[in-house]
Amino acid sequence: MEREAPIAGKTTPPKKRRRHHVLSVVLALCLAGAPEAARAATEYELKAIYLLNFAKSFDWPETAFPKATTPLVVGVLGNDPFGNTLTRVCRGETAGGHALQVRTAKTPAELYDCHIVFVSKSEASRTNSIVSNFSGRPILLIGDFSPFASKGGHLNFILKSGSVRYEFNAHAAQRNGLRIPSRIQRSGIPVSGR
Repeated sequence: MEREAPIAGKTTPPKKRRRHHVLSVVLALCLAGAPEAARAATEYELKAIYLLNFAKSFDWPETAFPKATTPLVVGVLGNDPFGNTLTRVCRGETAGGHALQVRTAKTPAELYDCHIVFVSKSEASRTNSIVSNFSGRPILLIGDFSPFASKGGHLNFILKSGSVRYEFNAHAAQRNGLRIPSRIQRSGIPVSGR
């Protein structure tokens, strides 16, 4: 069996390289809005890959990581639609040198030390309260329903022409000390609101 040469002094195991390649291809198809990718993976597999991409794409403030060993935590608020998919996608991954962890909770206070909070559809009626609870914290709020972003969330997933897409509210993210990277903005749909 032929082994691949290390790239720039890095030694990434072949299995991990293949997984990164597969995730990159699926995400690229998703960002391009390819319906074939949506049929090949379930809605929540695609959303899990998006969450991983968001974790890797954002420049988190230094205050978000009290120690170099602090993990980047992705929280799921409310009923967890991912099952074990999000945990499986994030297992062994890092973002900015921080290992990724996944946590689920029923109340916002349980997720104050997270970096990303995915707000499940089950919490739609509490949107204003949830946005208020996370106000001023450098936590990326991502909803699984519209009009989450126009009500002060930072991103929300939508289904458009059978594809998983997302809306973003750059102003709301800035109020929490986060800047939505331009490549995420280019692939998303801007919305305004509080």
